[in-house]
Amino acid sequence: MRPFPFPSPIGQITEWSHTGDSIYHSLQTMFSSKFQNNSMLQVAYTFSKNLGDTTFGYVNAQTVFADNTNHRINRGPVDFDRRHVLSATLIYNLPGLTHANALVRQVAAAGNPILS
Repeated sequence: MRPFPFPSPIGQITEWSHTGDSIYHSLQTMFSSKFQNNSMLQVAYTFSKNLGDTTFGYVNAQTVFADNTNHRINRGPVDFDRRHVLSATLIYNLPGLTHANALVRQVAAAGNPILS
């Protein structure tokens, strides 16, 4: 007697193996500057290109290669490619309250022991 008689009692068995690949190229730049009172500005820009022969949602998608022996024939920009990414950060330190009157210091420091 065979251990798994045909037809199978559990139905069809699907085998999935990931054979795709991807390549990521990028040019990254950053500008950073400090100002008075330790304030700081930072700007970063990335120009990138992500190439691959599969998709981001490949788990449940019906990804079929045109030529199963040559996957590079399907190579192109992937669906999660982000060409331009710009990020900016500004840190501004508020002026101190050492020269303000007592009422202003108490109102500003309410609930914040660092300012008191």
